[in-house]
Amino acid sequence: MQYREKYLEQITITPRFNLRAEENRCPQDLRRSLADIGQITPLLVLEEDDRYLLVHGRRRLAGLMDLAKEKAICAILNKDTPLAEILARL
Repeated sequence: MQYREKYLEQITITPRFNLRAEENRCPQDLRRSLADIGQITPLLVLEEDDRYLLVHGRRRLAGLMDLAKEKAICAILNKDTPLAEILARL
């Protein structure tokens, strides 16, 4: 697994991994933490066909977007990552 910064517009939220749209909002305390401290925990994304599918971190992504950030730190899975194979079957 690699860790890299990605532009937020490169990250796609799909029903494949994100079934509960109501959780796409960022809680106030998380937004405040992102503003005060910055992003500590990376988003988990699956690299697929030159795009990045969000696997975990909907609320963090929403908070970064609310704060008009351009990039997020991402842990990037790909088709060769054993965990990605498991997650792709969910």
